[in-house]
Amino acid sequence: MKITVSIYNFLNAFKKDDGFSYEGLKVLYDHLLELEEDLGVEFELDHVAIRCEWSEYETIEECLEDFTDIKNREELEEKTTVLDINGGGIIMGEF
Repeated sequence: MKITVSIYNFLNAFKKDDGFSYEGLKVLYDHLLELEEDLGVEFELDHVAIRCEWSEYETIEECLEDFTDIKNREELEEKTTVLDINGGGIIMGEF
């Protein structure tokens, strides 16, 4: 049995998690829906797994400070998915 997860359900699953902003979660939700459609699979909403697989940063510079072997956004995008957040910031897939 599957339940279709709306943006409201998705945001609610992260209500107490301070790792993502509201805007960041909306971008991530849209990305995951698009990925489901592209791959033809349905994902399970597992907020713990999502929290482990994705990280949000206020700036690309803040993100690059965590990875000394990556010098710029282009190098980061060669290793993982990078999503822009409206108003600034990024969400990146852990690698």
